Amino acid sequence: MNKFATIVKLFEFREVTFYSILIEDEEIPMGLQFLENHNQHSDMPVLRAWLTKIGNERGAMNYFFRDESFNGSAQALPPPINISHDMCSLRWYCMRMSPAAVVVFNGGEKTAQTAQDCPNVRPHFLLANNLSNKIWAAFDAREIRLDDNDRLKIDDDFEIEI
Repeated sequence: MNKFATIVKLFEFREVTFYSILIEDEEIPMGLQFLENHNQHSDMPVLRAWLTKIGNERGAMNYFFRDESFNGSAQALPPPINISHDMCSLRWYCMRMSPAAVVVFNGGEKTAQTAQDCPNVRPHFLLANNLSNKIWAAFDAREIRLDDNDRLKIDDDFEIEI
């Protein structure tokens, strides 16, 4: 049986709005699930700092995101180490749609060289790539658009089939 999901606004900062995916029959969007599940992780302050820095100061510039594409266009936070200068084992999968719109999914602690080889992040990594493809297809079909401020405009009846 297929499930459906919607895109919901998660956090709105001065420069960037972060959105997430709410799967039907679930009460908490993927992005909040990630934050709740990893809130006590020692690397969470690194992610929170970058979320605030990108959201309030810098905007969602492409170089702040790790390329995590695998048959999709997923990315991840935190930025690569040459940008962040912080070691961080957490990966928060996402997709940057514009300098002012980012969709965050779920993630976890990466314990292997590649996401595909890590039992912690592999399912989140694969789902993020699948969902990013579906979201870009909806964007191409104009079910999702960008407004004059590069924030998302989504049709009220828009759903993603998972």
